[in-house]
Amino acid sequence: MFFKPNHGIRNKSTARKNRGVWALVRGWCLAFFCLLLLFTTNNTLAENSESVSEDAGVSITVLSEAQVSGERILLGQVAEISGATQAFRNKIMALDLGAAPQPGKERRVPGRTIASTLGSCEWFPTDARTTIPDWVIVKGASQTISEASLEEVFKTYIDHQTGGDETLVSRVNVRGLKPLPPGEIVLMPLGHGGDYIKGNITLRLGVTVAGEDQGQVSISGWVDRYVQAVCATHSVQRGGVLTTGDIYLKRINVSKAPNRIVFDPNRVVGKQLKSRVRTGECFKEHMLKEPPLVEKGDRVKIVARSDRLSVTTMGIAKADGARGEQVRVENAVSEKTVVGRVLDRGIVEVLF
Repeated sequence: MFFKPNHGIRNKSTARKNRGVWALVRGWCLAFFCLLLLFTTNNTLAENSESVSEDAGVSITVLSEAQVSGERILLGQVAEISGATQAFRNKIMALDLGAAPQPGKERRVPGRTIASTLGSCEWFPTDARTTIPDWVIVKGASQTISEASLEEVFKTYIDHQTGGDETLVSRVNVRGLKPLPPGEIVLMPLGHGGDYIKGNITLRLGVTVAGEDQGQVSISGWVDRYVQAVCATHSVQRGGVLTTGDIYLKRINVSKAPNRIVFDPNRVVGKQLKSRVRTGECFKEHMLKEPPLVEKGDRVKIVARSDRLSVTTMGIAKADGARGEQVRVENAVSEKTVVGRVLDRGIVEVLF
């Protein structure tokens, strides 16, 4: 017995399967197309809705008084804006109304100027609700440095410059103080125009705000400065050479004392007085001089020098002379008078 395959039945079954696959593919393609169409339609509607509603319901209320900072007046600084989208409100807020007043100053802006600025914008909706006063008073935002804080700066500077000496500051006066723009204030001392701090002192300060130069401020005041001065323990006659037993230190207000008072004992001991000093009197620079190492009539050694030769002989001093001073001396051998420089006690150098 032979088995004969049924080819007709198999071909019909395959055809039915193919038709099912194609139907499924067509179904998926149709669904994808519908979804794509729906997504595109929604985006278009959303964009149209946004463009339509961007400026819808915008309301602007301009304030009668406002404070601004910066160089220009922007509408957003002087008005309350509501409605519409944030992007559209930002656009309105950025409208320029002119130059801003200086810090602490005022400027009056006409309401018609603001209305004209809005009306000149083609994109501004005609149905917007606006409330604009006749005038807007715009004030420049500012800050100030208090005189009390500047007085503390002055005292701190004086303490630093006097190196710990006792001081008393009074009669402080500030000049050049003005309103400053907002920001971090930095004060830079520019000096007081002198060396020794006492009496009337004027300090100049450079002022910057947020790194921008704002000019200078000057602070003046009276400074009483108390120091230890070198004074005489007893009366010393003119020509006397001072020793440690002749001096002592006394606390004085140098701001009310004569100029050139001596504070260092080393500048007094060993010096000769040019004039008499009384008990308790403080020494001054002009009272002192180096004592003579050579006196008139003294027998001295004369050292004559040249680049290659040095000759020594004896002579007689014709005048007193301190170290480094020039004196006339007479050569004891030749009896000639020459001029030399005092090197040390009893020694005079002559160059030839």
